[in-house]
Amino acid sequence: MEDILNIQDKYGVDESIKEYDYVEHLPSSGCDLNMAGQISIPIENADVFLHPHHSWLLFEGELKKADDTRYPDDALATLTNNAMMYLFTNIRYNLGGQEIESLNHPGFATTMMGLVKQSLDFAKGSGMMSCWRPDTTTAAADDNKGFAARRNFIINSSDPKGSFSFGVPLQAIFGFCEDFTKITYGMRHRLVLVRGDDSNAIFRHNGVAAGKVTLSKISWMMPRVYPNDEAKYALYKTIENNKAVLDVAFRMHQCNITELPANTTTHSWRLGVKTAPEKPRYVIVGIQRAKADNQVANASIFDHSSVVNMSVVLNSTKYPTLDVNANFASNKFAPFYKYMTEFKRDYYGLDPIFDCSAISPHQYKDLFPIFVFNVSRQSERLASGVVDMTVEMKFGENIQANTKAYAIVISDRRLKLESDGKKMNVIY
Repeated sequence: MEDILNIQDKYGVDESIKEYDYVEHLPSSGCDLNMAGQISIPIENADVFLHPHHSWLLFEGELKKADDTRYPDDALATLTNNAMMYLFTNIRYNLGGQEIESLNHPGFATTMMGLVKQSLDFAKGSGMMSCWRPDTTTAAADDNKGFAARRNFIINSSDPKGSFSFGVPLQAIFGFCEDFTKITYGMRHRLVLVRGDDSNAIFRHNGVAAGKVTLSKISWMMPRVYPNDEAKYALYKTIENNKAVLDVAFRMHQCNITELPANTTTHSWRLGVKTAPEKPRYVIVGIQRAKADNQVANASIFDHSSVVNMSVVLNSTKYPTLDVNANFASNKFAPFYKYMTEFKRDYYGLDPIFDCSAISPHQYKDLFPIFVFNVSRQSERLASGVVDMTVEMKFGENIQANTKAYAIVISDRRLKLESDGKKMNVIY
């Protein structure tokens, strides 16, 4: 209340930025958007201020039958939820000639991340412009509201049918773009997207002809910032000081995959080793049975596979400390659901009461059982030493063949931007 009594407050306008616009950057000549291989998008102009935090990827193309004819309005076929990311097997970000983040299996990784952090309003509103509208059933049918909404938008309401244009923010892909909010200067930026097969990006009924995705355009929309003279002078003074070192910290995303051994009820999955300062913060696990690389399955839906217990072990420390004894058939999975809904509170500082999850308990059980482990609170011994990560799984019935597990490891990443008097360089 004290602030309302201060009647002499001055009105201020921040005019330190005189212009902020987007510049479109296209792939290098010779890149084939629809063949397996690398698609490289460089930004070579070093004498500009860029803001990667708000950059995004533009995708334009068409969904057609495999024989190049178009699907009719009543065809039960459309793109998968988050389909653009399923077109690639790896996406990586290079800054100043250094690779700072690389994400394998970006379709599965960004879908799992999106499910635990996106709100219901996003899914029903602006999310469609990123091809984000999660399914509500497992079937390619009109009673699946997510499937029906995507089909209506992509097939029924476009001319020619199957045409699309989607924008995917880089914040949804890289922790660097999500956490690093500052501008860069004098540095080359490069995105490398490794094109894969189309099957995970398409969901269709078994009786509908096979489809394919043809991309006609990929571009990187990067904000360019024009500071006013006073702010520009201060920035140049910092850059010209060849002793200037800027700290950069972000939470790096990495995705691991393994095929679970059939006809067993336990599995220990070693994720690898982390050393300081790459401290693991979260591990997010999803399980799928016979859904990848199959257009009549759905690569954006996951299975609980009768998980009874799951935990993450860092060296000898187990997370969570208390065992979770789940029984999905009996709806006994409340702790796992609670850990998933609390992710936004722990990761973004958002109270789940006011920014609730888009996933209901019923959907969690049948469509999106995502297992979230907060491993950020660690002893000094773990924080400063070598950390060996393992996911321990126990199932209530034998694991079926062709069951895969995906794990996103979110870790601290620290680097520095050092000035040489003319530009900034990445150092570790």
